[in-house]
Amino acid sequence: FQSQLTASSSAAGFDIEVAADAGAEIPVRLLDDLCSRFIVNLPSHYFTNAVKLFYEIEHAYWFYLDNLVAEHSLKPMNMYRFSALVFQHCSKLASYTYTWQAHYDEWRKTKAETPTCGAALMNSDLDQVVLVKGFTPGWMFPRGKINDREAKAKFYPQAAAREVLEETGFDIGPILDPELYIERVVGSALSRLYLVPDVPMDFKFKPETRNEIEAILWFRLSDLPTSRSDEDCARRIALKSKDFFLVIPFVSQLRRWAALVRQGGLNRVAALRKSENSSVQQQQPPPLMLQASAAAQQHQKRSQQQRKNSRSSAAAAGSGDAAAAPLP
Repeated sequence: FQSQLTASSSAAGFDIEVAADAGAEIPVRLLDDLCSRFIVNLPSHYFTNAVKLFYEIEHAYWFYLDNLVAEHSLKPMNMYRFSALVFQHCSKLASYTYTWQAHYDEWRKTKAETPTCGAALMNSDLDQVVLVKGFTPGWMFPRGKINDREAKAKFYPQAAAREVLEETGFDIGPILDPELYIERVVGSALSRLYLVPDVPMDFKFKPETRNEIEAILWFRLSDLPTSRSDEDCARRIALKSKDFFLVIPFVSQLRRWAALVRQGGLNRVAALRKSENSSVQQQQPPPLMLQASAAAQQHQKRSQQQRKNSRSSAAAAGSGDAAAAPLP
């Protein structure tokens, strides 16, 4: 089995080779525990759907990072390497000996297109918001991919509450309004952000997962950039606008919504709808600009016609002069 898997890896063009002894990186007894806990007892249809199977392997991977690495002084590894060891070790996955790398790529593509759900945790004045930073560059709202049990939109609030709790330790479930959200397409995936006001600023945020969130901070909404070309961002908060590339798509509407709520006269959902309409209107040129543009186009057409008429007159005059001139 080992030689088959190694040959399969080489044929697929991967540089990573599977170790002859998987226990050299993860002890066999821990691999046994991971496979029995997350894989071997799955319903049979999981073993005919490679994408669903890889989501379960990912659960095992996060469990490995969160609970086994520190406890057993193991070396962290990426998901690809972890998958190679699991496929090598678990006999129930033998049917994927030659194809698991291709299915891994398929899963990665599917995951990239999977919707994300999260929340903008805001204070009672709606002028500050919580952002989290992973162990890779960039700040973001606490959020994450939905799982296969949350694929329907009615489960998106549940997905958002789960992800926010995992990344911040704050439970938004009891206070989340399922109608209060902003949606954007980020990359190739839908991203839904629920707006959660009145979060206590003295709450002690603490991730429930390990090795995923490095920092959690409050940011002033007015300090966040609204585009990647915001050169003043570094002056305001000593960070570059590119550090907020996952936040930028939401900031402008968040500001408009917060301003409308503070003005009063609208409930939060109505203010959100109005902020959406404002977003659409701001993408269109204002009426005066449209009038000016139309007038400029008309002026340009008149000028072109006048120039054309002038050239025609000049040509006719030149033709008449030549006819009246005496022959040499």
